Amino acid sequence: MDAQAQATRDRLGTATGLVLDQVPGPDGLVGTVLWEAGKFGVNQGLDVFVDGDVDATHAGRLEAQVVRVARLQDAVVAQLLVANDPRHAAGLPSALRSPTGGLVDPVRIIDSPALDAEFAAWMVSTNVDASVQSTYDSVTDAAGEFHAGFGRVQAVFGRA
Repeated sequence: MDAQAQATRDRLGTATGLVLDQVPGPDGLVGTVLWEAGKFGVNQGLDVFVDGDVDATHAGRLEAQVVRVARLQDAVVAQLLVANDPRHAAGLPSALRSPTGGLVDPVRIIDSPALDAEFAAWMVSTNVDASVQSTYDSVTDAAGEFHAGFGRVQAVFGRA
C-alpha cells in the first residue's frame, strides 16, 4: 500500500472512530453494554482496515518468500543427498519418490501443502539415531552453512 492509500485509510479510520464516540448509546444497562460491544467490534474492523491485510503487504509477501526459499533449499539439499547416497533414500515415502527412485522435484514439494507436510515428516523421521549423520542433520547443517556464508557476505557488503 502506498503512502496516499495509507493516509486515506488513517483519516477514514480516525473520522469513523470519532463519529462513533459522539453517537449516544441507548438507555439502560443492556442497551449500553450492547452498544459498547458493537463499537468495540467496529473499532477492531477499523484497525484491520487501517493497517491493511498484513499478508498482502510488501513485508508479508517478502516474509512468505523467505520461508518458501528456505523450504526449497532444504528440499534441494535432500534431493542431492538421496541422489548421491542410497542410505538417504531409506524410508522415503512413495509420494515423494520420483520414477527414478530419487526425490521428486523440490519445487513440486513446496508448491503442494500435502507433499510439503509429508516431506517435513519424513525429514524428522530420519533423525532417529544420534550416532549417524541423518538426512535431517545433513540438510540442517547445509542450511546453517548457507546462512553463515550469507551472513559473512552481508557483513562485507551490508544488509540488502
